[in-house]
Amino acid sequence: MKSDLTVTSKSSLPIVQVGRYVVPLIVLGLAVHLLIPQLTSLEHSMQVIRQMALWAVALAVSAQTLSYLGSGYLLQAIVRLSDRGLSTIRATMIVLAAASLGMVAGGMVGNAAATYRWVQKAGAKSEAAGLAGTIPGFFNSSVLVLLSLVGLVHLLIVHQLMPLQALSFTVILLFLSALIGLLIWGFHHRAGLAQIAHRLGAGWARLRRQDYFPQNTETWLAGLFHAWDLMIKGGWRGPALGAVLNVLFDMLTLYFLFIAAG
Repeated sequence: MKSDLTVTSKSSLPIVQVGRYVVPLIVLGLAVHLLIPQLTSLEHSMQVIRQMALWAVALAVSAQTLSYLGSGYLLQAIVRLSDRGLSTIRATMIVLAAASLGMVAGGMVGNAAATYRWVQKAGAKSEAAGLAGTIPGFFNSSVLVLLSLVGLVHLLIVHQLMPLQALSFTVILLFLSALIGLLIWGFHHRAGLAQIAHRLGAGWARLRRQDYFPQNTETWLAGLFHAWDLMIKGGWRGPALGAVLNVLFDMLTLYFLFIAAG
């Protein structure tokens, strides 16, 4: 009996040792596969930057850094609504890491999930982490829609848009405005919004041929309604300021880059 156990343990040792080397090699191979094709574009980007006005590039980098800090302040303000504080620097690092993960895999869903996990790991309650994963996009989208509406009206007044461009931009802005309007309506008609959310969730699950779990939608709606209640009491000012700073410094980044390019 002892000899059998000894043989089994000895035979499993090489497998464990091989696994220790195989997994890092696989990760390294994937990293090389993803990074090597980007080297050419990176070299081209460096050549383009050398031809730009360096002072304008420096201002663009500074503006983008402030934009990241604005995103961090937005996240910090949302966590502060229902939990203890989170430093702006740490919140900014969470935003950057979650955005990077969302770009590689998962998109907005991956971004929200990563934000939830890291905010909760930073010591926040699950309720605050849930708000941090979903509410920032609402504030950023609201600011972008307002600015886009102002810009669209200006371009229409000065006749700088082709008819097809004006039509396409108008359709997109109407869709975003309708979405925000639906959320505002849902705040005053929560039962109606819950019915719409359940219908959309069930339809989406049916389209993907998956089971629909109403409790997940109920949990999301409860967090959304709680966030609204907190913001109506005055908690919207901090997140709104963070969203404005984020979008404003993003616009300044593009402005300085255009100046740098001549």
